[in-house]
Amino acid sequence: MIKIIIFSTVSALIFISYGIFFIKNFFLIKDRITLNYIECGLFGIIFLSFISLLLNFFTALNNSTNNIAAIIAMLIIIFSKNINYKIIKVSFMAGCISSLLIILNNVNRPDAGLYHLPYINIINDEKIIIGLFNIHSRFGHISILQYTSAIFKNSLFGTNGILIPSALISSFFILFLLDFLMNIKEKILLTEYYLTFFLLIFSLYHFSNYSEYGNDVPAYVYFFFTIIIFYKIKNFKKENYIENGKILITSTFVILNKIFFFLIFLIPVISFFLIKKKINYLKYRALIFSVIFILLWFIKNILVTGCVLFPIESTCIKKINWSNLNDVKKLNISSEAWAKAWIDQKEPRLPMEEYKSEFKWVKTWETKHLKKILEKFLFFIILNIFIILIFYL
Repeated sequence: MIKIIIFSTVSALIFISYGIFFIKNFFLIKDRITLNYIECGLFGIIFLSFISLLLNFFTALNNSTNNIAAIIAMLIIIFSKNINYKIIKVSFMAGCISSLLIILNNVNRPDAGLYHLPYINIINDEKIIIGLFNIHSRFGHISILQYTSAIFKNSLFGTNGILIPSALISSFFILFLLDFLMNIKEKILLTEYYLTFFLLIFSLYHFSNYSEYGNDVPAYVYFFFTIIIFYKIKNFKKENYIENGKILITSTFVILNKIFFFLIFLIPVISFFLIKKKINYLKYRALIFSVIFILLWFIKNILVTGCVLFPIESTCIKKINWSNLNDVKKLNISSEAWAKAWIDQKEPRLPMEEYKSEFKWVKTWETKHLKKILEKFLFFIILNIFIILIFYL
């Protein structure tokens, strides 16, 4: 228990360190008094994920590489003179929460053994392997989180280090919500209290089972984080360029965790359209960072699968030797069919392509999947109604 807390606390400090560097250099915040160290932790996760992906084009994320990444984080803290009681406090609290999540993890997670952990192992042993998708089709469904996890396998943490980043994402977010609630100065903003309180209850309930995280929970966390940043913007003037940049970067990170969240890009688009003064986009660091991050991810996808967006056949490059369009087409059909509960059909089962067409899947899907969705969200629907009654009646 003590060992896990120490490792998680050190990991939180690493993320905060990179977050401080990232925020200071990309958002040009020089005054450390204005820094929110919990928010630094969340942005540190994004920046270190970017570094992990970039490094894997040239080298494996082995112990030597990852040790250097951890040492650099400590040097950033030391030489920037940012080490203080508050940073240690935030790191320790995040470390304790993530340790609790990991310790209470007691359910087998098939996806982890099927392709998450094997891919992380490949990242630790090799640089990006061309055509890797042909060895295991699931390697085309990788999230940026696998790179974040891979860089935490070092000489101090060992292989257990790969478990820490996912838990810390939720831990930082829970602390962020608590801090946000306690520091809302205008008490009349009941809607703001309500939104944050609702997300806090949702997070404590829905993110408490670390065994079910997969790649979904980190995407949800940064999706909610993006919404909160957008909500905090009171007017869209020049002084809010920082918040708009944060929205763009967090939205990018959401997409790289789960491509199905692509509609989140509507938030930064709306935000930029509402800005009253023009932005010099060529000098806008948040936009440059986001574009480079996405381009690196697309290049990685092409190298691994032959497709820009896997398994969308229209994005595949036919002339590439390792591109396997027949397998991509089959996977596209099977992915959609499984998402629509094809496996839950009663015998005799319809073929996948027939099952997913003309709404033949709805009856099967609603008997199991819809029930699960209602079980998860019924509590929050009731809570939602209850809070509205208290606040507005």
